[in-house]
Amino acid sequence: MFLIIHPLVNSTHRYLERDDSIDLVVLINELESERHSFTLKNCKRDSLVLFSGKENKDYILSSYKKMLRFTPGHMPLLLGVNSCWFEKEGKFIKIHLNHNGHNYNGKVYLNDYDKKSK
Repeated sequence: MFLIIHPLVNSTHRYLERDDSIDLVVLINELESERHSFTLKNCKRDSLVLFSGKENKDYILSSYKKMLRFTPGHMPLLLGVNSCWFEKEGKFIKIHLNHNGHNYNGKVYLNDYDKKSK
């Protein structure tokens, strides 16, 4: 099985302006998707450690060179990221994102990882 990610790559055109907040909504939908069955193993200010129940594998979500990406490997999710940080709030992870010079905030619902049930 492979982790399938829809890249949120910005296509900029000099005559086209788009609402980048849509990218944050797509990112949240991707993290909450049943396709991955992510649970939260660890939340740090600069990264999330997620366990994929579908892949039986850990992934790290963090910013790197103006992008938000998953590792291991190199799976970019969002380009044009100036800064990104995370904080845990109950069952939610708050995402604070500066994307293409604009600030966005969102919440992702993730269950905590339970190693007993894995």
